[in-house]
Amino acid sequence: MSQQTRPDCISFLKSGPKLQFFSAMRVLLAVFIFAQGAIFAAPINFSAPITISADTDVLNLGTKVFAYGFFGATTVNGVSFDLATSAGGTGLTISPSTGTLGTDASFASGGLVDTYTGTYTLAYNKVFQRPYYLDPAVNGTLQTYQFSSLTLGKVYAVQVWIEDSRVSGGNNWTQWRTGILSSTGGNSVAVKYNADHANGGRGQYARGIFVADSTTQTLTNTQGFDASGGITANYSAQINAIQLRDITDSVGIWTGAVNGNWDAATANWSGGINYSSYSSLPSGTPFKFQDTNGSGQTVTSTAVTVQSAGVTVAGSVAFTAGTLNYSLLSAGGTLGINGAGSLYKSGASTLTLAGTHTFTGGVNVAAGTLKTASLRALPNGPVTVSSGATLNLNGYDQSIGLLTQNGTVSSTGGAATLTLGSLAGATAPVFSGSVNLAFSNNAASALTVNASLNPVGTLSNNGTSVSVALGTVTSVATKGATILNGVIGA
Repeated sequence: MSQQTRPDCISFLKSGPKLQFFSAMRVLLAVFIFAQGAIFAAPINFSAPITISADTDVLNLGTKVFAYGFFGATTVNGVSFDLATSAGGTGLTISPSTGTLGTDASFASGGLVDTYTGTYTLAYNKVFQRPYYLDPAVNGTLQTYQFSSLTLGKVYAVQVWIEDSRVSGGNNWTQWRTGILSSTGGNSVAVKYNADHANGGRGQYARGIFVADSTTQTLTNTQGFDASGGITANYSAQINAIQLRDITDSVGIWTGAVNGNWDAATANWSGGINYSSYSSLPSGTPFKFQDTNGSGQTVTSTAVTVQSAGVTVAGSVAFTAGTLNYSLLSAGGTLGINGAGSLYKSGASTLTLAGTHTFTGGVNVAAGTLKTASLRALPNGPVTVSSGATLNLNGYDQSIGLLTQNGTVSSTGGAATLTLGSLAGATAPVFSGSVNLAFSNNAASALTVNASLNPVGTLSNNGTSVSVALGTVTSVATKGATILNGVIGA
């Protein structure tokens, strides 16, 4: 493979549709756009590249659309790879197709001439043992990969491997090359050919996700370089393997694979994806915390900490674990979950909530127990507690907008006050059915209701019915109604 400086011209990825115009000027404009190649595609958002290390690198989430290498058929981590040609294969078109299929086993770190054998199997080595590359003097320095027959609205994950483990033999420059993966509107990542910068070193792979807004999607690979290696020019573009998976039903699942941090950069989500990469997903995409990580393994990091920058959620944050007890807090009491999203709790487990959260979509405790572990852990919005479920204040005062409940409100960790109707512009607190406050274990616990909001329904405190209909509490309307051990007082 020879050396060539990156051309200055802009490479357009694909042509847009022909348009009908009524004026000559519009016709000329349409011709110009068609000639230049108008670009219409959903952005692919990539997480940071990862150095090849083990068979589990291979994403097996969701359903395979295609998986190709250039050496031969092999199966790794439950994923079967097929042999691709220089033009690609079913569902994948590679261009230009006039490049070279490598024949030197030293391209892969498991090759016979290499010193690094790695922790992966020979089957995995077979995935990336042969490259398809371009000679910049003949084919240029840009590869494009077009995915076809996509389903609109589905969520897809793409994974690309690049490796050239050679260093000696006049190819010292190979260890500093990178492949820059990008798509229109998405971010760019630089995948290292030789992350170890040594003979027999390992390459890297990158994972990205996108929502199909067309039946096709284009990804580009432009040759780059790491300037710290003293290289001042680009070399040929190369790919070793690629796969595409439909992860529509498996997206947004917490894995905690790295640690318990919920932030923008840490790849703690299904598919080895970081949170910022989910920016391409529909705004209502749920984030799920369950017993398994989406690939069948039990989640080990159940203490989840939203980092200081906070996270904005438009959909639901759903804790559905039946056996694992999660905790969710914000680092240092700073901003946690915000936005228009909601919190949903189901399953027999306990979720412990702490920190400062301002999301406005409400809290729904459908099953199990939601236990607070700090003051004002619940956002100032609506809370629903279903029959058989428990909201345990755990000795911490909480202030919410309204309560719709058939379940249990308790405070086993000490006295606590639950204040209703504190949200500006809130509607009347609604008590659906008979609500068991279960405060007898802490006689100082209380329920405070903003009577000016005309609360309706019936409360029971360990069997003692307490009416909070408007007519009953008008005498304390200016102060609100406090229900303490079954007695209404100012």
